[in-house]
Parts: sequence; C-alpha cells; structure tokens
Amino acid sequence: MKAISSRVMQLLVLLSTEVRLSWGSSLPSGSSKITSVGKGSAFIPTYYFGFVLPGRFDYLGAKCNMFSRHFCLLGFLSDELGSRKPTREDGELFYALISQTYMEMNWFSFKAQDRVNHYGCCTFQVNTYMEQGQSFGFSPVEYFEIVYNLGTTLPSRDLVYIKARRDPSICMNVIEQIGFGQGPFKILSGQHASENYTLPPLGNDGEEVLVIPGYLLTHRLTFNWFRLNVICKDQPRFCLMNTRWKRGSNSVKRIAINSNFRKTFHK
Repeated sequence: MKAISSRVMQLLVLLSTEVRLSWGSSLPSGSSKITSVGKGSAFIPTYYFGFVLPGRFDYLGAKCNMFSRHFCLLGFLSDELGSRKPTREDGELFYALISQTYMEMNWFSFKAQDRVNHYGCCTFQVNTYMEQGQSFGFSPVEYFEIVYNLGTTLPSRDLVYIKARRDPSICMNVIEQIGFGQGPFKILSGQHASENYTLPPLGNDGEEVLVIPGYLLTHRLTFNWFRLNVICKDQPRFCLMNTRWKRGSNSVKRIAINSNFRKTFHK
C-alpha cells in the first residue's frame, strides 16, 4: 500500500507544482467534515478525476486557458490494484483511442511537443494511462471508458478535493483545481472551511460570481452541479446525450445512451 500511495502522491504533485500538503483546521459547529491540507501530509483518495479551471494566476490554469475557457481534465487516478497483466500493445491501443477523442473530454496535454504536433495530444495522456492505468491493472479500453465518460460510469463522484488561491481584492478563495471521486474531502491549499470560495470567471464573457461558504462546499459543489454549469458549457454531450464506449469481442463500439443512465463500472 505504501508504494501505491507514493505513486498517487507523485502524480498529484506532477499535475500541480504549487500544491502544498499538510493537515489543518477545525470546522465551525454544524459544518460538513472538511479537512484543510497543507505542507507535510498525504492526500490519498480511493479514486478521483482531477480538473483544472482556466485562469491567469495559476500555472496550470494559464495552460488550460490556451485550450478552453471552462475546464481541462487532468486525469483519472485510482489506488486499487487489478490483476490484469500488461501487454506490449497497451500504449499503442490507448494512443489510437485517445488521439481521436481527447478534445471531447477536454483532456489536453500541456507539453510543448504535444501542443506543436497535435494541439494538445498525446504524450501526457498515454503516459498517464501507462503509469496510472496499465500499472494498476486497467486495460486501455477499460481506462478509456472511464476517462471518456468523465467518471459517469463510476459508483461515486463526490467532491474529494479543491485547490484555491486567496484573492484579497474580493476577500474570497478562487478555486483553481477540483477533484471528484471516492474518498474524504480535502482543501489542498490550506484555507479554512469557514472562509468563502468562488470559481474563476468562466466562458468568453465570464459568469456571475458564485459565493460558496467553505462548510457548504461538499453540499453545493457537487459533480452534477459542476457537470451542468461547467462541463456542459464546453461539452454539451454530457447534458444532452452521452456517448459511451462499449467493449466488443474484437473491437470498440461507440453507442449513444441517455445521459440519465448510470452503469456501475466493473473491472
């Protein structure tokens, strides 16, 4: 378990060079169970999807802003080990799947060579699969199914973390990164749950300022809210009609299903 936890932590730090880890603050009476995290401790959910929001002040936010004014997917991580053995063709198959579809889930690579050659694909995406998918027993198709659907096939999509930046001009914390999945909720950037939080301006014209008290984050900032108000503004298929990938015996078939349909992912 120690090795698994270390790998999860390594990718989390890789995805956000500014994350500071430590355990912290107490909550106001009657608030949700929220932990503030800062320098020195581990953050290990069971699994999660990470998103970065476009902005000017955060390194990853600025990179995302080059591709989308709403959101960018960082990836999917799980600390569960499967029994599947890797094959030499895994990387090639995942590249074939993701190179044609990465824009449909806003999963862009911020690597310079990927921006020049393929407008945001595919070194980062393939490396992420090899390190966080293949190494944990996911086949290319299994991992792709989860990523392509942004986790809608998974049994839990709770808010598991945020990373925010304090903006003194508005006296609030602006959320720069957010994660949904299964595990306890953490505030990675060390702010208190008693403070107010907001999202950066999203879309070409920006949006009205959303004010969320910290102790209500897990109640108001749900995956369904994020899907309707952020994801669907850039990728309407997640609200109108989902397109899900189904495994066939010798091929991968693409089928459309109603967006209200939910299927528990099974390995």
